[in-house]
Amino acid sequence: MDKKVIKNAIIKYLIDKGINRIELHTAMFDMDGVLFDSMKNHAYSWHETMKHFGMLLPYEEAYMHEGRTGAGTINIVSIRDRGYEASQEEINEIYAYKSSLFNTLPKAERMPGAYELLCKVKSSGIIPMVITGSGQKSLLERLQHNF
Repeated sequence: MDKKVIKNAIIKYLIDKGINRIELHTAMFDMDGVLFDSMKNHAYSWHETMKHFGMLLPYEEAYMHEGRTGAGTINIVSIRDRGYEASQEEINEIYAYKSSLFNTLPKAERMPGAYELLCKVKSSGIIPMVITGSGQKSLLERLQHNF
């Protein structure tokens, strides 16, 4: 998208909202699908996991649940396919299976341009923060290594 178009859209938004100045202090970045190209692995893992437990979560739908907690995703599918929420024990079992399957897949690569963008954000004095619903145990190591 053209920088001028983006700038004009921002100016229009600020005028429409009656905001005459923005002082950004923090920028938040999601991990999966923003910092790391991991959504195809999550979609595959969710699809296969739900199939294993007798439920259906198409690959495409898994993308729609990005950012949701594992328990939230499990309960949406459980209610739709079984007519009731999963128990905490079921949630733990299903999510552990999904995580185990996810961890067998090739590690997701850093998104193109993510490192450069984070450097630009930091150099401008804005504090970058990572937000994620991910349950990956290696999260901090991966962030440290890649960013």
